[in-house]
Amino acid sequence: MSLNRYFKLLEKFNHNKCLKSKQKKRLLVLSTNSNDFIINCSIAHVLVKLGHKVTLFIQNSGESLKEEYNEISSERTFSSLLKVIKNNEINVEYKKDFTDKNLYISVKLKKEIYRQTEEDIQRILKNPLYEKNNKNKKIFEKIQKRNLNFAVKFKSFIKRNRFDNHIIDSGSWAEYGVAFSILKELNKTITCYGYRNDKNSIIISKNTPFNNLNIDEAWKRMRNNKIRKSYFTIDRVSKKKFYKKNVFLNFHSEDPLKKEIIYKKLFLKKDSYTILILTNLSFDTTVLTRKTNYLFQSHFDWLKKTIEFLIPKKNCNIIIRPHPAEKLTNCNMSCERYINNYFDKLADNFVILPSQTSINTYGLIDIADLGLVYSSDIGWEMVVKKKPVVSGGKGAAWGKNIQYDPKSSTDYFKKINFFIKNKKFTLPNFKQNNALKFMNFYMEEIPKTFPFPLFEYWDNSIYSEAAKIFQSSIVSSKYKKTFENLSDPTIRIKGVI
Repeated sequence: MSLNRYFKLLEKFNHNKCLKSKQKKRLLVLSTNSNDFIINCSIAHVLVKLGHKVTLFIQNSGESLKEEYNEISSERTFSSLLKVIKNNEINVEYKKDFTDKNLYISVKLKKEIYRQTEEDIQRILKNPLYEKNNKNKKIFEKIQKRNLNFAVKFKSFIKRNRFDNHIIDSGSWAEYGVAFSILKELNKTITCYGYRNDKNSIIISKNTPFNNLNIDEAWKRMRNNKIRKSYFTIDRVSKKKFYKKNVFLNFHSEDPLKKEIIYKKLFLKKDSYTILILTNLSFDTTVLTRKTNYLFQSHFDWLKKTIEFLIPKKNCNIIIRPHPAEKLTNCNMSCERYINNYFDKLADNFVILPSQTSINTYGLIDIADLGLVYSSDIGWEMVVKKKPVVSGGKGAAWGKNIQYDPKSSTDYFKKINFFIKNKKFTLPNFKQNNALKFMNFYMEEIPKTFPFPLFEYWDNSIYSEAAKIFQSSIVSSKYKKTFENLSDPTIRIKGVI
């Protein structure tokens, strides 16, 4: 969509209608990537409308914005955009040299920057097992230099300025990850936000990166709530109709197949125990984080060792279903490719579905006796359908008495053996009830209604809604609580709110 159109929205922003807040806060909004500049700029404008004093720290160069938005053709044009933002009572920090030559970057912070760089290159190359050749070595060095330079600049700026709260995208990739490490080191209040596969909401995490999906404190507060009627049901989210509206990625283009069709299509033995392995998107930041990898070295380490363990189980149907996002994100190391690289031809009882498969995951769940997941949400969804699930990584549902969450890799394999030997095992009702409560909690309580999707998804309705928000004398009650949560520095919990 047109950036010029967004430019015109900002020109019509009426800062005279801003609320006179008795709880005015000094807020920093960080923008370090051209892809999300519009989102952070929009957040800053709404926070000004709520009466806060907002600083927008822009790490982008005009050149990077120029590459992302063709209509910004010069630094002069970008300067005009900044002028409009400043006129809207937002302090802009851009291209200023804050560097303190005597600034100390600790060994611990340098290690965090190195780790962040490692995650960044895996994400950029869409391959956690990227080849460490000269070309990729140069990319790594370039990213590391960028992250280190940003660390010096940002830490110098933070030490010279005081803010009540620091709002950053995710806190887990590129300069955002570096910024989080610096703010944590300096004991600052941090608010991270991130998107799931929903255009109309965000997740807000206090003092913890979004990709950690640390929902433990929120779950403790809400886990005793009664299961109530919800828009989100497994039946609804399993259908292709659900993915035609309000999602970023269309995970399922077909409805679940009937059991008989799946048995026939995949050449499965009906009388055999069926194990369904459901993988993650391998370069997703939620998979790369240290928290997730508590039993195995990585997502692929889990997959490899799980397959090796199951190879002797000749009497089991073993289906490996890759994450649907593999085909939608041009993943450079798909599960199918990984398996082909690291294993000779597997026995006929293994079914390795390709990234491009149109077979709906939820139909596969219907024929499965046991689910094996790393940290994907599909694990707790499978439990909703009364199927036992063993997890290999710490996902959002880990430790909630929903899946079977092993304490060690030995325990992980023992649990798999237990279910194979006890083929008629019936999942306890309390686990399914916990999964249903978790679905209410995770799909309805945790997401916060948000008006600004990723900019590539802005259409006429989004522009119209943004115009109402920017020009209105009040922030609609539909969104007000979300922006209050973003700005509030007094929420002292660690994790998702």
